[in-house]
Amino acid sequence: KGSVKNSSETPAALHVNQSLRAADVSTSYTSTNKCNLVGNIDFFKRGAEELAFDRALAATGTVTVTEGRLVLTKDASWKGASEIVVAPDAETADGCGPVLEIASGRTFSGKATLSLGTGATVAFHGTTPFVQSVKRMTVDGRDVEPSVYTKANAPAGVTFVGAAGAIRVRGGGLVLVVR
Repeated sequence: KGSVKNSSETPAALHVNQSLRAADVSTSYTSTNKCNLVGNIDFFKRGAEELAFDRALAATGTVTVTEGRLVLTKDASWKGASEIVVAPDAETADGCGPVLEIASGRTFSGKATLSLGTGATVAFHGTTPFVQSVKRMTVDGRDVEPSVYTKANAPAGVTFVGAAGAIRVRGGGLVLVVR
């Protein structure tokens, strides 16, 4: 039980590295409302295992998944995340590509950026349809057009799985009116 709290304006980096213990062993970890992340925290998840949160997290900052599966259940949210990065890095093991699994359209703020890398997966969990809005979505650093993306029309290089969900990219930018 408890919290990881950073009260500084400078982001603290929290690294969760879950490595495989044996080829035939799979372990998942769930916060089960015992831990909260509070304050300005840049969160990094790597390792082939699954990490699940089932509560609203109060942290702001960036959420990065480079390997394994980060699950945010229907009761979980990370509204303070300014950017969600789901992209393998040079050390990502074969077959352990990063997966972000969400179960509601209330997981992230509509002001967030979703940055995906080739090989990333976004999994939509559940049977009740939902749409998660984000302000911006990139794939390998390139912006995708504002639209609604599902498993049927996921951007090239990434995979969306699950029939229930979609990502709505709102876009936005500067509107200049000259009179």
